[in-house]
Amino acid sequence: MKRLTCIIIFSILFLGLRADNYSEIVNLEGRWKFSAGDNPAWSSPAFDDSDWDEIRVPRTWESQGYQGYDGFAWYRKSFSLPPVPENEKIVFILGSIDDTDEVYFNGEKIGSTGHPFPDFYTGYTHQRRYVIPGDLLIPDGKNQISVRVYDAYLDGGIIDGPVGLFLDKSAGLLELDLSGDWRFKVIGSHPFAAEGTDNSGWKSIKVPSDWESQGYYNYDGKAVYMLNFYMPVKLKGEKLYLILGRIDDIEQVQFNDQTIGSFTNFTRDPNKAYDEFRYYALPGDLIKFGNSNHIIVMVEDHRGPGGIIEGPVGIACEANIDKLKSYNDPDRSIWDYLFDD
Repeated sequence: MKRLTCIIIFSILFLGLRADNYSEIVNLEGRWKFSAGDNPAWSSPAFDDSDWDEIRVPRTWESQGYQGYDGFAWYRKSFSLPPVPENEKIVFILGSIDDTDEVYFNGEKIGSTGHPFPDFYTGYTHQRRYVIPGDLLIPDGKNQISVRVYDAYLDGGIIDGPVGLFLDKSAGLLELDLSGDWRFKVIGSHPFAAEGTDNSGWKSIKVPSDWESQGYYNYDGKAVYMLNFYMPVKLKGEKLYLILGRIDDIEQVQFNDQTIGSFTNFTRDPNKAYDEFRYYALPGDLIKFGNSNHIIVMVEDHRGPGGIIEGPVGIACEANIDKLKSYNDPDRSIWDYLFDD
């Protein structure tokens, strides 16, 4: 028991997971199928990898017979999914990968970090967390994960854990989960865009995730996120909040073309603004129940990773705000995480 507790503490401290947010349902550390090289067919669940090598995950591939190898390689793993409560958000956590990755779940791409040659930028410093869409899960059969990795130099592969499938417990406290694809534009300096503004030329970006890992490597400055979403009539009468998780570094927020708040003051270390949990009360007279609503978040990043970097992201009722704040409090003791009811 003591050894298990030490392992849990080490994993939490090393990866920086909000331990109270995640509950492991499938541990995927251990032996994976592996092949150097690159072939798009290797993402398919139907591909026969029976003659592939096996290596341990997490661990560098150099330490397992591929000394000096730089380039593309693929990992594959099949597993059965245990019973999972309906509508739970499942997150695939891959720890740290050197240098870039693309991840496929049952043949469909669910995310990527960094970019391989020729427009190379590393994702080495980024912890991998990819939400698995519920319609991709096979609850009563085999599921297949394929990971395409590119290493530019030195060590390569899935090098640090944990590696597995986790339930995101904060997501269960949201009335609406707004994570996923948002519209995005680097602006330098630009006013808020109004609801009717044409954003068709803007890029799509995954929220939450830092923008460095999605093609904006080393960008420090301003950018705008935009999202239209439907507000159910059943939430009418509730005191609602917009939950934006963690943002690096500061932001201004509009809802249906009205400014509802900004984050420019720090209650902790000003160099750690990203640790502050962001949530904004939604004025009832601004909400369009049974209709489309519009969110704009203008973010300014000063250094390092930038953007809406960590969830939860969505709409929550007032009754769940205290629990969300508790789950996402960076000052909680490690013992609170381990022994919370």
